[in-house]
Amino acid sequence: MMMKYKSKRMLLAFGALACLAVAVSCYLGLRYAQTAGAIGDIRIHRLPLRGDPYSVTISPDGSTVATLGFVSGAPADAIEIWDVTSGHEVNKVYLPKVSWDKGGQLRVSPLLQFCDQGKYLAAFDRLNKIYIIDTKDYTVHAAIALAEIPVGLHQGGTPRPLREVSGYNAIELSCSAGSAFAALRVWMNGKNVVKVFDFDAGAETADLTESFDGIQGDGVAISPDGSKVAADVWNMQPAGPYDEYDEVAEVVDRASGKLIQRLDFGDRKGLNRYQLSFSGENALVVGLPLCQKVMCDDSVMPYGRTIRVLEPQSKEQIKTFGAEGAEAYRFSGASADGREVFGYTGVEKFCRDCNGVSGELKITNARFTVWDRESGKILVRSPKLRVQQHKCHWLVLGACEDSESVPDLQLSDNGKSVVALWPNFDRPGQDKLVGEIQVFSWR
Repeated sequence: MMMKYKSKRMLLAFGALACLAVAVSCYLGLRYAQTAGAIGDIRIHRLPLRGDPYSVTISPDGSTVATLGFVSGAPADAIEIWDVTSGHEVNKVYLPKVSWDKGGQLRVSPLLQFCDQGKYLAAFDRLNKIYIIDTKDYTVHAAIALAEIPVGLHQGGTPRPLREVSGYNAIELSCSAGSAFAALRVWMNGKNVVKVFDFDAGAETADLTESFDGIQGDGVAISPDGSKVAADVWNMQPAGPYDEYDEVAEVVDRASGKLIQRLDFGDRKGLNRYQLSFSGENALVVGLPLCQKVMCDDSVMPYGRTIRVLEPQSKEQIKTFGAEGAEAYRFSGASADGREVFGYTGVEKFCRDCNGVSGELKITNARFTVWDRESGKILVRSPKLRVQQHKCHWLVLGACEDSESVPDLQLSDNGKSVVALWPNFDRPGQDKLVGEIQVFSWR
């Protein structure tokens, strides 16, 4: 009797161990499938997604994430502050109420960013003000009334408030990683209007518009120490076709307004819209935004686009970073010390005739990659990122293919974390997509 009892217990124990082994192997198999192709010891933190955030930013040390978005029942948009390790909300700031009936809505990019070693948060209210939030107590330190910024129509033109001027496009704001200075750019009537603000004083301190020689252009960046401002400009070639320009970055000394150098992008294309960011105090990272009409009309991706780093003090003046067979663009940047370069990489296909004139993107193997700037070695490569699928509206007739999108990505200033935001999508006639926030960290 005792022997039978022991045998039964042994069988039960063996069965339990077998089940545990199967469960472990399934877990490891699933984990491997999720992280296959990843490089580096990456830790992933998932944060709750409350309300409907439309912008996210990460603190310089990667410990804190801030979101900006709609909050149900609130009088205005809110900034929510999250501790990455615990996943807990640690603070919330409501922006002042916006009077939408007065009109004058502007467009600013980015909508939210940490500045000056995390001392400030710069947040756009989606109408016409940028609020400077002091992160010591999360109160409004100052506000920049964009509609009242004085701009000149042409060189030597009489300055007028921006609200009285027509012919301008989206405003770009770049704040310094290590100082209170920020650079603001707005293209207006063929001219780059570039202003410098001091967040400590909450006021404009310099107008660098006349310091840049080229016309139009997109992209602005301020160096980590706040001493230099760079802008993408277009220098038209007299001997070439009208739509061909030399794409260059002009770098200006913030204090004197003198042009320091011109950095050639290494190609000659018309009407590209580059994104700029400093890599350390002297090098510039050059990236491209989402597929544009002028780049996507003539062929099907991939184009083999790469992220470029312009290094004026190096023999190799232009370094390229990318992934074989993939696009490397759209989200790009570098650590404040310039050691790491960051970018999104994905295998993409653009279909220009799938959905009217807008076309659709198909994405596979979406990831982000962090390279060592000096050697070009891959330091970190993420697991495959979730791709959100956007179904065609049920009322659309004729040819229409579902499109796909990847999360918004941003590297922390210390180069050790990336935050990813998959926004919510809830549009009439289409499936509701639930977003999420993830923070990828490594040592």
